[in-house]
Amino acid sequence: MTAAILLLAALGLAANALQWLLALDQWANTYWHIEGDGWGMADEAISARAFRCHLQNLISDRPMRAINLLFFWQENHCYLAWRHELDRRQLPDHYRNP
Repeated sequence: MTAAILLLAALGLAANALQWLLALDQWANTYWHIEGDGWGMADEAISARAFRCHLQNLISDRPMRAINLLFFWQENHCYLAWRHELDRRQLPDHYRNP
């Protein structure tokens, strides 16, 4: 029984891995306190927040550069994440196209 539950959980995680990773990212963002910005919002990715706070001169560019290095295959990852937040591209289709 326990093995079946673990297998189902693993299959669910694999089928929805991107959503799980995004949820983890947004959850972690809520624990990042930035002077002048406060605690993170649950619906904002760390990458987008790093770019936004850099634009607002609340943080240096080091966090943004480190994140961009982690996502080396995507040029300007933090900027793109911020643009997606502005354009609401992270929302499911049924919220973007009512």
